[in-house]
Amino acid sequence: MQRTEPALKAAIAKVADLQAKHGDWVLVGIKGTSLELLETGNGVETLRDALKDDQCNFVLLTLRLTTQQVPDQPRHIFMHWKGPKAKAMQKVKANEMEGLALQTLKPNHGQLEVVGKNNFDEFTISEKWAPEAGSHVID
Repeated sequence: MQRTEPALKAAIAKVADLQAKHGDWVLVGIKGTSLELLETGNGVETLRDALKDDQCNFVLLTLRLTTQQVPDQPRHIFMHWKGPKAKAMQKVKANEMEGLALQTLKPNHGQLEVVGKNNFDEFTISEKWAPEAGSHVID
């Protein structure tokens, strides 16, 4: 496994914490054969704005949801962003790096592929993250 930079480890730990705030996220990019911290923030809208159309990145997002009739449960959701204007080789490289990203951005309770921003909102994310949701793609 690749060495993880201290700043990236700290950012992941904050988002993955059981006390993480609703909407906390970490955005990770690809640098050579490793991952790099790009940005952190709070709120799905600010995350949507941070995703660049010509890039491929990985995200760990915390939403505090009601699960199994228990309110305020942190759900850590892994997302693979494939910008609509990203070049084909960027997408291939991102697909190759997805395993490392999954090992690094953890724990996660669900995985989504995001290929556009039209339906990128908290409602759609909270509906599509669950294993029983069917499609796990947001366009």
